[in-house]
Order: sequence, then C-alpha cells, then structure tokens
Amino acid sequence: MARKTWVKLKRGLLIDPKHRLALGNRIWLYLYILDVADWDTGKVIEWRDKAAADELQMPLSTVRTQRREIENEGYISCRQYADRQTITIKKWVNPREYSGQVYNAEGSVEEYAPQEKGGDNEGVNEGYNEGAQNLTPLHINHISHITDQGIKDNGLFDACSDIYKALKRPFLPNHKFVDMVNRFEQAGVIAEDYFKAIQDQDAESGYGDQPTSYEKWTLGVAEKRLNPPAPTVRKPAKSNLELLEEMHANGTL
Repeated sequence: MARKTWVKLKRGLLIDPKHRLALGNRIWLYLYILDVADWDTGKVIEWRDKAAADELQMPLSTVRTQRREIENEGYISCRQYADRQTITIKKWVNPREYSGQVYNAEGSVEEYAPQEKGGDNEGVNEGYNEGAQNLTPLHINHISHITDQGIKDNGLFDACSDIYKALKRPFLPNHKFVDMVNRFEQAGVIAEDYFKAIQDQDAESGYGDQPTSYEKWTLGVAEKRLNPPAPTVRKPAKSNLELLEEMHANGTL
C-alpha cells in the first residue's frame, strides 16, 4: 500500500472566493497538475491527458475540456508537442523556498514561445506512437531527452518508476528522474537498492517528496551492497583460569 503524500498549495487558493468561482469542479484536475509538477520549475514536462484520465478515473473528454478551461482561466499554459504537452503553472512558488519568489509570471518569453511542429491538436497524439501501445500511459517515455540518453528500453528505468509508483504515488517521469537513473547505472545500482532506500529513508528520516529525493540514500545502499565491510573476528573469551593467572602475573591478586 502506498504511503500518504501531500499536495502543497498556496492558501489563497482556498480562502479567496474568486478561485472557487473560476475553478469550480475543475479544482480536482488543477490539484492533480500541482501534484505532478516539478517543484523547481512549476512545469509538468510530460503531460498526457490520457494518463491523467486513467489516474483520476475520469473520462478523457472531461480531462481535455477541463484542462483547456483551466488554461483559459489563466492558471496554466499548455505547449503542444508531437506526442505530449508541457504544462506551465502560472505564478508558481516553489514550496521548498522561503523567498516567495514567483516563477512563470504573466508575459514571460518562454510562456509565449511558438509551438513546435504538430500544432495544437488538443492532445490527440499524446503518447500513443507506434510501438508504445503495450505500455501503460505513465510508462511511455517517447521524449527526446530519454531517447538521446539511451535508456528508453532500460529495465532499471522502468523498475525504479514502477517501485516509486507502488510505494509512493503515481508520477510523470521527467529529465531529473532520467538523470538519476543514469547515475544509478554508473554506480552499479540495482532496482532492489532503490526499493530499500525508499523504505529505509521514509522510516528513519522522513518521507521524500519526489522520486529523486531518494537518490543519495539509494547510492549509499548500493555502496554498502557492493563493498560490504570485512567481518569482525572476535577473540574467544578468556576462561576463569586464564583470568586468575593474568591477575597473579599483574600482581592484582
């Protein structure tokens, strides 16, 4: 059973009635977007409406309609690619930072960058390229930075992804997760190391909030597995006779 996780959000979303009126029942999809966003950038790099619909157990048409409505209300912006979208959350504040710095403000250059070839097809081609139909939506990794790094078909990537989803929560793999798995490969990490790290870290030092939160602990688990300490050789305990003889020799008896 997955452990409880929490969604960070600004309190104004709860107490300001304008948000209640603007979002209505779309609040659930918006909270899901907040949950899967990268905290450092306020973006969901690999958004696919079908994946969200499966996770939320909502009709695909409802997710697509609500996503467009949330965008029209100014809470997010969507950039269409050939097989995915990138969602940018407007006026994002990183929950880890205490500065209150606002990212993705209105009118940023990146926000209004032109779309890549493929246009705004409203998510019709979201991750169902030939050869990917046998994967669940959240396992589809047809994005350039994964393919370029050569781990698209790597078992460790899929295993770590499945482990985090089983122990923690669903998520959409991003470039940070890809980089972490690449470092795992170089360090000789196996899937069992990641599994053990999640369990041990959550038990001893608190829950991680992202799949990459367990990287250092995983590397430590792998290091201990690959380089186990030499067994300690214990000297046999001295007998009573030996202790008496030693005390006579030392003049203590």
